Amino acid sequence: MLLDDCRMQISFLKDLVTQRDLTSRCTFINYPFEHGRLNEFVNLKNFHPTRIEFHDYLRLCFPSVR
Repeated sequence: MLLDDCRMQISFLKDLVTQRDLTSRCTFINYPFEHGRLNEFVNLKNFHPTRIEFHDYLRLCFPSVR
C-alpha cells in the first residue's frame, strides 16, 4: 500500500543488502544520502521509512523493475 504517510513495519536495516555488505550502494541508508536527506532521516523520531520511500529505494536498486 503506497498511501501517503504509511510507514514500513520493519526496520530499514532489513533491506536488500545491509546484513551482507554494509558498503553496498544498495543499502537503504544510501538512499536518503544520495537524495540529500540523510540528516532529515536520521533526525526522525522513528526509523521506519514511508512505504513510498522504500518503494523508491527498491527502484533505485532495480531500475529495470517497475
